[in-house]
Amino acid sequence: MSASLSGLEFTLNALVNTVIGMRLDLATKGKNPNPDDPGTPAFFEKLKKIGDRALNAMRELKSMEGWQQLRSDRLYALPREARYSERQSIDSQLQNIRRVRALAMRLWGEVRALYGDTMTPTTADLVEGTQNLLGEIGKTIDRSSLHATIGHLRGGGPEFVNASPQSTGVAAADVLSQVWLLLSCVFLITRKRKT
Repeated sequence: MSASLSGLEFTLNALVNTVIGMRLDLATKGKNPNPDDPGTPAFFEKLKKIGDRALNAMRELKSMEGWQQLRSDRLYALPREARYSERQSIDSQLQNIRRVRALAMRLWGEVRALYGDTMTPTTADLVEGTQNLLGEIGKTIDRSSLHATIGHLRGGGPEFVNASPQSTGVAAADVLSQVWLLLSCVFLITRKRKT
């Protein structure tokens, strides 16, 4: 069992380093995986396999611990002079199992943290999303201004008119207040991340 425990510990150490590397890659990019990127499904599939391996390792360790408990329960059947060395062996194995279990739990924690990192928008994601939103709002305001100018030239009033006749009216002041609200939210989120 010592050999299988050592092999499991080696594997878990390698997987912890892999997940830490994935987190660092994600941090250096400054952006979350793009759903349109062809590498994104492979990224999440790899992460899922590593998470499954951590859970399987915890099950294996529980089974190993159960075996040690069974050995401990049978101590009374051994001759008195053999019990001490057997108890030491059992305690040593349990200590090793606990150490490897802590490593498996660390791996599971790293996998969960990486999942959390991918679900939380980074500052770059927020900036890009804000730029896209402001671009769309700018197009809407430009179309509204164009329709208002055409209406004014035809003899209508100077009020803003929707670009699409089937939608309800949106005032430019409402759009601008929403832009300022969005920018304030982005500022607060990025400020909280720095502290």
